[in-house]
Amino acid sequence: ALVRESNSFCTLLVPAMWRECFLALVTAITLHGVQGASQTEHASLVQVFNSLGGPRWFVKDGWSTNVSTIGADACTWFGIFCNSTGSVVDVQLRRNNLRGSAAVAEFSGLQGLETLDLSYNAISGELHSSVFSLPRLRRVQMSRNALTTVPRSLLRGNFTAPLEEVYLERNAFVCPLPTWDSLPSRTATVWRDFNASRCQTT
Repeated sequence: ALVRESNSFCTLLVPAMWRECFLALVTAITLHGVQGASQTEHASLVQVFNSLGGPRWFVKDGWSTNVSTIGADACTWFGIFCNSTGSVVDVQLRRNNLRGSAAVAEFSGLQGLETLDLSYNAISGELHSSVFSLPRLRRVQMSRNALTTVPRSLLRGNFTAPLEEVYLERNAFVCPLPTWDSLPSRTATVWRDFNASRCQTT
């Protein structure tokens, strides 16, 4: 609870205050004895950092110094939030200058992930298929990026993640997009901003 509540508070602040809030959160986590993320989760996050322009992120505390260190505790990195057992449950990297192809950003190692927020960046292409098969993922926020393709598993309604909310408005989807009536019922239920998700003619 400490991690999730603090996470929600930090993301409400302006970017200039993120660093201070994050460092305070790291201290709180340490005092409460949260275990570190697994090596599998660490490897997955390293891959995301390398795929989405990590060295040029606005805030990368922890990432820039430990990204190549085997065994480094990813729970202390900026934007990464873990539960009391050390599993990564929340990735919050909105407005952080993430750039690159979403198709090569691999999230399959984050088996405990519940929330993924990469909104307000410049991520292009189509989200990697691994995202929509994560067993605990409930919320995906990818609004205001440069995605060109709606995730196929979302369009088909055959995703296995227990999704509750997906946000994709203000991207660069290539037309045509499906009509609301043609969406599978599972997709229509979770794609919360469908009416605001526009496409661009080529």
